[in-house]
Amino acid sequence: MKIQLYFLLFAFLFSAKSFSQTPIPHSEMLARPTDHSIVVQAFLAQSAEVCVQYGTESGHLTRQTAWEGFAADQAAEILIDSLAADTRYFYRLCYQLPGPGAVIFRPEHSFHTQRAAGSTFTFVVQADPHLDAASDTALYRRCLRNQLADAPDFMLDLGDFLMS
Repeated sequence: MKIQLYFLLFAFLFSAKSFSQTPIPHSEMLARPTDHSIVVQAFLAQSAEVCVQYGTESGHLTRQTAWEGFAADQAAEILIDSLAADTRYFYRLCYQLPGPGAVIFRPEHSFHTQRAAGSTFTFVVQADPHLDAASDTALYRRCLRNQLADAPDFMLDLGDFLMS
């Protein structure tokens, strides 16, 4: 999937926002891609109703998932299905806090559904970044930039990515 996964990962890990500043403090992540579906995941610091708008043209998101309510400190998982195989989609997460208020639209991103059998693809592997006091964050950022430069279809994360 030609998504900007590492930008999302970088934003998630190095976001300057605190949990008290926004209901969704980090960038959403994508999971379980297939030829016809994908899951959008986000961590909620406050209770909210969430949906995903999506389509095949940037800026023209013609479809939307159902609104779903999620509690504070809960991971939201929104399934987008009935997608076409080997197709690039654009999406944005939307949320609304309880009570009267406006819908908040997150930035637009993209993903690509599973490619046809026999097609070429690129992937990268990340293993145990830990990011503890002994870590070199400049080196980790360089690794992320290198991975992004490969324009991967997907990333295999071998663990401890959310440790810190």
